[in-house]
Amino acid sequence: GTYSYPNDVSFDGQMDLEGVRVFRAGTNLRIELKMASPISTVWQPQNGFDHVVFYVYIDDPAKSGATALPFQNSSAPVGYDWDTMLMAGGWNASVFAADGASADSYGEPVSSSLAISIDEAQRTITLGVESSALGFPEDLSGFGLYITTWDYDGLESANRMLQAEADDYILGGGDYLSDPLIMDDTEIIRLP
Repeated sequence: GTYSYPNDVSFDGQMDLEGVRVFRAGTNLRIELKMASPISTVWQPQNGFDHVVFYVYIDDPAKSGATALPFQNSSAPVGYDWDTMLMAGGWNASVFAADGASADSYGEPVSSSLAISIDEAQRTITLGVESSALGFPEDLSGFGLYITTWDYDGLESANRMLQAEADDYILGGGDYLSDPLIMDDTEIIRLP
């Protein structure tokens, strides 16, 4: 749309997805995110990538979940709700359940970890999701995924700012308080 990256030379399209592949082993997931640009590590992130955070909204079709996308000034696509949210960035990897989620609350923290692996040559970031993060479902058939990207400002402990004109570390082309804090997103992905 109308958004532009911050002006600092270290920002070079790192929030743009080129493709997504989803694999399952039993009721565990592996989400492979192919990036459109080289993976940045300019700030020495412990998870192996920076200048992007992934929000993965997972729908269990047997449950009724949330539609608000926390802290993103947006809602899920029409007809979609989510039950588990993954938030994965350079220094964080968190899992939340939809209970208590709203525009300004991530929801209930889930005590399950995400495995993160990086393949710089292939420009892929892979998230490993244990069945426990999804509430130990019996089967993943029909589960949905909706993935968005933005960047997280660790110094401010908030999503990176957005304003009319880009600045060195501020995105341009919108209003932080009202416009969606989504640089790229996927269509809804349904598991067969």
